Amino acid sequence: MANLEGMRRALGRYFTEPVVTVLEKTHITPNAVTVIGLLITIVAAVLVAFSHPFAGGWVVLFAGLFDMLDGALARRTNNVTKFGGVLDSTLDRVSEGAVLIGMLCCTLINTPPGCRCHWRRDAYFPTGQLHPRQSRIDEYSL
Repeated sequence: MANLEGMRRALGRYFTEPVVTVLEKTHITPNAVTVIGLLITIVAAVLVAFSHPFAGGWVVLFAGLFDMLDGALARRTNNVTKFGGVLDSTLDRVSEGAVLIGMLCCTLINTPPGCRCHWRRDAYFPTGQLHPRQSRIDEYSL
């Protein structure tokens, strides 16, 4: 396992180092890279919300690169701060929430008329004639 971790780190450095070198020359801060990653993820969430999940998925992958780059840039420029770590973690959760909200909006937009929507504390179920296990979901709906 330790060898696998070392390989993962080496592979990550192989792809991030050239980009970090360019970012270092532009004097962009690691926190700005984090915010740019969030903005790109919001674009992905909008794509997913408007029924373009394939494109949204690729944009999420692209935004994930920024999540790798912010930490690498912080270490390279010796600009590692507690605030940056908290900002990175917080905006990662906000990004995940944005994509989930995009998925929810896509479901709401594309739910055919006549289908009932059941809400639970932990999930959203569009149900109706299209759902083969209607009676099972009705047991769990609030």
